[in-house]
Amino acid sequence: MKILSEEHKRKISEALKGKIPKNINQLKLSNKGKHLSEETKLKISLASLGRKLSEQTKQKMSLSRKGRKNSEYHNQKVRLANLGLKHTKERVDKMIKSLTGKYTGSKASNWKGGSTDLNRLIRGRSEYRQWVSECMTRDNWTCRTCNKIGGKLQVHHKESFAALLKLYNINTVNQALNCKLLWNVDNGITLCEECHKETDTYLKNKTNNQPLFNFIFNNQSNVRREKSN
Repeated sequence: MKILSEEHKRKISEALKGKIPKNINQLKLSNKGKHLSEETKLKISLASLGRKLSEQTKQKMSLSRKGRKNSEYHNQKVRLANLGLKHTKERVDKMIKSLTGKYTGSKASNWKGGSTDLNRLIRGRSEYRQWVSECMTRDNWTCRTCNKIGGKLQVHHKESFAALLKLYNINTVNQALNCKLLWNVDNGITLCEECHKETDTYLKNKTNNQPLFNFIFNNQSNVRREKSN
């Protein structure tokens, strides 16, 4: 068997680059169902080791695989191959570095102009936790709709949190801290999780339950005033 030099192999590779064999379909059929030996797999792996693909090649590969779904058999093989696999610290650091900032902020698929990040920052403040505590203490840790005591209690904004941020054009945490209405306990009401889900602003709930909610709240407020008098 004639052994080709590296230079000869390179020339053949350059000559065949971009050309599609005329018998491509026959080659596909002849290779269908064939399993590579472990030795062949190792050779392919070593030949590809350290090879860097160009951006153009990466783009072509991405487009060719777009919309393709792996079979359940393939997914099962991947799961079994990764089962119990532990990454080295170096590998983990590389993964973290490559993903840092990649899917956050304006690069995220559900980016909405930064309002979500600001909302989360404000709700994470000690001032917000203090506001929640004051609302619940005022309501004796009782749901103001169904009178359930304790459990999974939450504080509902009568004037929605997002609406206040938009109304007062609040874009920073400092602006939020200076907005008095945002921290007014009269704008909060203690509800259990079930009753909170019935409000019109809970997780973008579009059902119009606010008139009923207002009626219950106003009615219970009047009863409390009568008892206090």
